[in-house]
Amino acid sequence: MVYALVDCNNFFVSCERVFRPDWENKPVVVLSNNDGCVISRSNEVKALGVPMGAPYFQYKQLFIKEKVVIRSTNFQLYTNLSQRVASILSEFTEDQYIYSVDESFLSFPDNFTNDWVKLGQDIADKVKKCVGIPVSVGFANTKTLSKLAAEVVKKKLVNSSACSFVSPSTNFQNYGQNFEVGKIWGIGRQYSKKLKAMNVLTIKDFIGLPPITIKNEFSILGLKTWNELQGIDCISLKDVNEGKKGILSSRSFGKLAKTKEELALALSGHIETVARKLRLQNSKTAYLSIYLTVGNFGFKQKFYLSKAMVINPTNYTPELFSFASLLLDQIYNPSFSYRKLGISVGEIQDIKPEQDNLFISPEDLDKKKRAMESLDNLQTRFGSLALRPASSVGLNKTVGKSEYSSPNYTTKWSDLASAK
Repeated sequence: MVYALVDCNNFFVSCERVFRPDWENKPVVVLSNNDGCVISRSNEVKALGVPMGAPYFQYKQLFIKEKVVIRSTNFQLYTNLSQRVASILSEFTEDQYIYSVDESFLSFPDNFTNDWVKLGQDIADKVKKCVGIPVSVGFANTKTLSKLAAEVVKKKLVNSSACSFVSPSTNFQNYGQNFEVGKIWGIGRQYSKKLKAMNVLTIKDFIGLPPITIKNEFSILGLKTWNELQGIDCISLKDVNEGKKGILSSRSFGKLAKTKEELALALSGHIETVARKLRLQNSKTAYLSIYLTVGNFGFKQKFYLSKAMVINPTNYTPELFSFASLLLDQIYNPSFSYRKLGISVGEIQDIKPEQDNLFISPEDLDKKKRAMESLDNLQTRFGSLALRPASSVGLNKTVGKSEYSSPNYTTKWSDLASAK
């Protein structure tokens, strides 16, 4: 089996450039929710030394001096273009796994082609032509190596502008020294710190460790990663797709929130986000907590937390909002002004098998399931604002700050681009 990792280059920036071709070769950044930090950078901005996650206010003067184009996040646009990219990729193989908003794994039989580089170029050309997004394509015999192969293209370590094939038996030993150990897919922040303490600084250093050390010092996934870098295919999509054990959604307000109505509106938006993520990974939660932060930035902030067990585990948006509203009542104080609100869910469990419930009939469970499926399908097709719970109507008008938002070119009639 040969795996391809298709990675959209500087994805959020590339999405912004699709409808603004005059921004090609110009420095462009995309800011996080509330215009707080830099979360996507064009190559021109990277060359200025701006790191990922940089606070916007620290680099604002540099952006003005270098005439950097600044955009607020527009997830509705990015999600729609991501779906279009995935649709194009599905034309090349039926065996496709969407790993994230900007990455997909494709699987091919070993004898699918004699020219993998040409196939990669064909994939990149078609995505660019049909969607306008540049991609890097990495081929290898394991998923971990395919991720590395895509990075090889991005670092321009090969002649091809779009694709490369990496294997341990050919040129991997040369590439391995060009990548920090923390760049290995499957090596988290804590493992990266541990490896650096062992003077294991590069991928080449990592694969040079004896397997017994990997087994004793790291998890079974660490050993699988080590084997994958040796060319042994052992990480399944089940490993990749393991559901999250906890989900958090939080955001600072554009201005201090004072009323319970403002907080409840923000709370509804977070519940929507978390409930949808639960449904996407076919899970439900038995634990819910919310927190509020009081005070301005730069001053000592107070933190208030309320939590509860959910009696009947669920991913049904109205039920989760009802629980969260009760928790909000417990910690809300009208004397305070609030900077931030967030929720988290835990005790996450698979949605199947469904257990019989004395308090909920099978018919009611089926109605709730079909209602949420309809909501998710409509939002996927027409955008997150197409249909929303009544509790969150007006959310986009009151929560957060997005001074540099682009139009929703692909999902809103009034925002359709016009040819001049």
